[in-house]
Amino acid sequence: MSESGEFDIHDYIPYLINRAAIVLVEQFQSGLQDYELARIEWRVLAILTQRGPTRFGALASLSALEPPTLSRVIAALSKRGLVVKAKSDKDARGIIIEPTAEAVKQVQRVLPHALRVEQIATQGMTEDEARFFLRLLQRICDNLSPWVPDDEARD
Repeated sequence: MSESGEFDIHDYIPYLINRAAIVLVEQFQSGLQDYELARIEWRVLAILTQRGPTRFGALASLSALEPPTLSRVIAALSKRGLVVKAKSDKDARGIIIEPTAEAVKQVQRVLPHALRVEQIATQGMTEDEARFFLRLLQRICDNLSPWVPDDEARD
């Protein structure tokens, strides 16, 4: 709501987050062409590179991808030698996805581009403001879709 008490789209958090996300995604995606990665492939590889072997269901949640979409992404990444799939030691139906050494290298190659896009988004913010903004975004994510605990994500 605006100061006058009326609805104002420019003060509506979901609108602002979506507007910012659209521009960030466009800027990020335009730079991915040089790396032969799709945006959702990068997302999956970045998660796996940080977390290591991760259960398929947890990866679906963390990447915000529907299981059929994630299955296609995993198949494509597997075909290119960027991930390996293994059966879970704890659950006969469970699948563990693990990044290969090449996937880790690919993520490292893209990282400077990813950080440039982030820097553009936080330009004009002090370091404290940027950290505070990050904490607020993390809280919004936690409110809407909590992170998968590590013990649920790994075997």
